[in-house]
Amino acid sequence: ARDYKVIGIELSPVAAEQFFAENALIPTVSKQGEFAVWDCDGITILVGDFFHLTPSDLGKIDAVYDRASLIALPPEMRPDYVKHIHSLLDDGTQTLLVTMEYDQSQMNGPPFSVHEEEVRALYATSEQIDTLLTLDILPESPELERRGITSLIEKVYQLTL
Repeated sequence: ARDYKVIGIELSPVAAEQFFAENALIPTVSKQGEFAVWDCDGITILVGDFFHLTPSDLGKIDAVYDRASLIALPPEMRPDYVKHIHSLLDDGTQTLLVTMEYDQSQMNGPPFSVHEEEVRALYATSEQIDTLLTLDILPESPELERRGITSLIEKVYQLTL
């Protein structure tokens, strides 16, 4: 984390445990309101329900990296997720959002397919939405290919909220 403090949100304590183990870090674990707080070397993972997060749980956030949250949610939960993200962040906060696009009829998620049109609709109130990368990742995703996917596009967006 170098000179930055990194805060992650996980629903599962198993995911937090795996993260710290994979990075050879030994966290302290404490309780903060509804969340278990796993902390080591400037990296904090709050374990609990994302929808229960408040701005005071997080403090000032300078940037967001959403690698797997939006695509983990079924379509009906995505508007509430984006609304909650906006409630936690100041205007102008930069977000890096990673999505996947595929024919949803070929596989039930997660990960779910989230097409660019939906990203632009969900984040319509954002100041700016830029598509930074569009990449065919099927060759690097044999597990999804085995699940029946015939085309898999990863897109990376930079959002200014």
